[in-house]
Amino acid sequence: MPITMLDRERRRLVVALRTGGTVVVFLWILHALRLLLGMRASSWGIVPRHWDGLHGILTSPLAHGDWGHLANNSVPLFATTVLLVYFFPRIAARALLLIYVLTGVAVWLLARGQGWGAEVTISHVGASGVAYGLVSFLFWLGVFKRSVQSIVVALIILFYFSGMIAGVLPDQLNVSWESHLIGALVGALVAYRFRSSVLRDVEPHQVEQAPYQQTPYFPADIFAYTLDERRQLAAEAAEQARLANEADRLRRGLGE
Repeated sequence: MPITMLDRERRRLVVALRTGGTVVVFLWILHALRLLLGMRASSWGIVPRHWDGLHGILTSPLAHGDWGHLANNSVPLFATTVLLVYFFPRIAARALLLIYVLTGVAVWLLARGQGWGAEVTISHVGASGVAYGLVSFLFWLGVFKRSVQSIVVALIILFYFSGMIAGVLPDQLNVSWESHLIGALVGALVAYRFRSSVLRDVEPHQVEQAPYQQTPYFPADIFAYTLDERRQLAAEAAEQARLANEADRLRRGLGE
């Protein structure tokens, strides 16, 4: 049954809000359980270039030093997850997984640690690297893709998260600025990887616009494709129409 554009957007927003909320609630529950069990956050962290800290690639974003640390990371994680799932539903899971894993691997290889002259073993914990990766991904995808949708997202990111730029500077004690910087670089690389993705999640015939949404100025799918993608789709449609016409003429010729 066809759905209106408004229904479609409402459903996407609900899914995005639920996903972002689930991520944050999951982190808060894990933090409470870890404290109840008396487990140190550092035992979940990444210890660069040490096999004992290799598991931190998967566990370090799930552990935070204290409630304040968790609260500071929860806001950007929630906001960027909502934006990612709402605007880019088809690539959201793959992009998040790549940012999560590649950031952890790069921190293990490149960040400060005992292996390269540190006096004490350093354990990197917290989801800030993933948060920086998501912020960077959303911004650079807008730059690379150049669709209306992506540009809007990039402007939102630039406006609300520009203050995070200072977090990549190496002048902060007890802060894993390397995770921030590496996360931002990984986010840009993943955005480049997905720059040519077609982000449409329904076909045009599945969407029925409500009367008040019909407008002669913009097509209903203005946020779905870049200009190059529209040209490619138009060329494919023209070729299909040509082949259909030739087949029709051939059938009529045979019938005669």
